[in-house]
Amino acid sequence: DPKKQWKAKAGIGMLAHKTGARVVPVGIKNADRFTTLAPLKVAFGEALLPPSGSDREEYQRFADDVMARIKELCQ
Repeated sequence: DPKKQWKAKAGIGMLAHKTGARVVPVGIKNADRFTTLAPLKVAFGEALLPPSGSDREEYQRFADDVMARIKELCQ
């Protein structure tokens, strides 16, 4: 479902905050044509620092930012 494809979940923000890990957005082009053996192109974005806040809204903002960057990498 294309609408759900770009919907981010707050869990990535929570994991990044609790572990202190940076998150590297990765876009994979032609993944929708994987079964036809089309060549895949992988693009890595810059690492994002974990969110400083520890509430669900902050986690969701971080997750939305990660997903927006992934979407850009897939263009």
